[in-house]
Amino acid sequence: MYKERIVWMDITRIIAILLVVFIHTLDWAMSMHLDLNTRQWLFYQSARIFGRVGVPLFLFLSGALILPGITKVDMISFYSKKIPHFLLLTIFYFLLTNIFTLYIHDKPIDIITLTSFLLSGDTMAAGQLWFMFSIIGLYFMAPFLARMIDSLKTNEIILLATLSMSLVNLSEMYSIFFRKHLFLANIGSDFISGNIIYFILGYLVYKRNVFAKTSKTLLLLGAVISFVLLLATQYYLKITNNFVGEGFTWYNSLLIILISLFIFALLSKIDLQLSINSLKLLQFFSKSSFCVFLFHLIPLLTISEYTKLINMNIYVQIITISLATYLLCLVYYSFMVRFKLLRKLIL
Repeated sequence: MYKERIVWMDITRIIAILLVVFIHTLDWAMSMHLDLNTRQWLFYQSARIFGRVGVPLFLFLSGALILPGITKVDMISFYSKKIPHFLLLTIFYFLLTNIFTLYIHDKPIDIITLTSFLLSGDTMAAGQLWFMFSIIGLYFMAPFLARMIDSLKTNEIILLATLSMSLVNLSEMYSIFFRKHLFLANIGSDFISGNIIYFILGYLVYKRNVFAKTSKTLLLLGAVISFVLLLATQYYLKITNNFVGEGFTWYNSLLIILISLFIFALLSKIDLQLSINSLKLLQFFSKSSFCVFLFHLIPLLTISEYTKLINMNIYVQIITISLATYLLCLVYYSFMVRFKLLRKLIL
């Protein structure tokens, strides 16, 4: 049973969820400090870039595992198994997170109002659920995408991915640096882009093994260079007063994609021989990751409220809240997984 699991994918999944919890804790903690000096600001941006890798890793894994197996699947059957389940999870954790948040802040709970927000796509306090809307859309596209890329040569898929990233990013970069729109925006907006690109790249790394001949050192160097370039870009935007929103760290950002891709490819080269007990433990942490993603804002917000009252170094605070949040999520998962009916809400 345990020998059939792909160890590097389990490790990647664990790293991904730890980064998601970390970046949400980081954003909460730093939002309390608007007067950051240059050193603190650079730390924040560096940590945030690193934390941004979490969601791409999940998407890479989804593309790697899902696309190869559904090239001939019946689409209606695929939809009927996946989409209702994802909708159930979205509704449940939207209500759970928001009702809990309203309760701890002593605000009125109005189910009709909550339903209205959910139907409009506003997740309110359950900010992590943007991913669920995105993943539902990706699953609708997945059978078509799987059939398309299965029929393409590897170099053709790479060309597709390159064109997609380039058309979207060149227009975005131009508008950020020059405050003007470029005609490429009209082309890139209708090109295959968004999170689908992560599905395609995950498929390329796992199924087509495009980095088979690339050394770990070169992949690490690529990730470091991309990281430095992105951090330098963020700082340039800051000192030229062009820093708006998240700067250049949105998920479709070319440099975020490259950093994440190099790290994912590096992780895919992990080759460990583990004992049965180690594999069991690894599987536990890996299988809990989706549950942690859905649930983590509840313990995070609760712990954060209490730590406001404690005079604690901000760096220690971030680490403490992140670890405590993760551990409480594991407790929640351990309880839910014991009951067959409740497993539907965590897997």
